[in-house]
Amino acid sequence: MKFERPDGFVSDLPNCGITALAVVTGQDYETMRLWFEKAMGIKRPGAWKGWTKSSYYEKALRHFKVRFRWAVPAGASIALGAFSEMHTLKSATYLIRIPGHVLVLRDGLVLDNRGSEPVKPVEKYRRRKVTHAWIINP
Repeated sequence: MKFERPDGFVSDLPNCGITALAVVTGQDYETMRLWFEKAMGIKRPGAWKGWTKSSYYEKALRHFKVRFRWAVPAGASIALGAFSEMHTLKSATYLIRIPGHVLVLRDGLVLDNRGSEPVKPVEKYRRRKVTHAWIINP
């Protein structure tokens, strides 16, 4: 799996969910965007603004035949920085949901619609609580 924004990436939408799911499924941006439009029942062209719901992430992973499992115990409350430092396996890829954002995490690097950067200096995300975390292809 490539650890970079997907082919055909479009930067003018709130599209972190599309971007993260495209990365972990190995799909291009347009394929994932169209899948979300269909799954979410968006009927009018241009009506959708790019937001996604976490309830669709596991559906997308199953649809694209990606193995995954939960990586955070139910009810856990842990900051992204601490999760990255203490609860991840080397070279493992994680799909992470924090309030208002979705990203991919691997070896202390965050990949989202802004690009790839280390978790530690990203103060905007480092202290945000992980609400959902899936390890991809465990």
